[in-house]
Amino acid sequence: DNIRALLGGQEGSILDVYGTGEYEFEKSNCMSRNRYNYHFTLRLNDPRYRTWNSTFTWTKAAVEAIDSAIYYAKIISIPILLFQAEKDHTVLPGGQNRFAERSWNTKVVVIPGAKHEIYGGTDEIRRMYLDEIDRFIN
Repeated sequence: DNIRALLGGQEGSILDVYGTGEYEFEKSNCMSRNRYNYHFTLRLNDPRYRTWNSTFTWTKAAVEAIDSAIYYAKIISIPILLFQAEKDHTVLPGGQNRFAERSWNTKVVVIPGAKHEIYGGTDEIRRMYLDEIDRFIN
């Protein structure tokens, strides 16, 4: 299901957002084909949802924020719930773990079997995720 074919062979900015323009569920960070299809269709049909990849500026700011967050971790007074996906190949846990080690009030929860987009996981993964949030709040 090539995007170019879906657009009737037209080239355009949507291909810039999707790279090759290929439907790539298997390579995605999502584990639910239905959820992937839903979001993929939204991105095809509405330009406001075409935020598939991070920009250089966003990535640079995120990398710079890591050192700051780790530095200030000791003085953050609110409880923090930090999720990690066991099979996340997009964000490695090193920076998160350093933050949690320096913070006195951070609970790290690793979601077994999850990829980067935990909310795009299977029903079981989403249930674990939402149950942890519920326990943390209550």
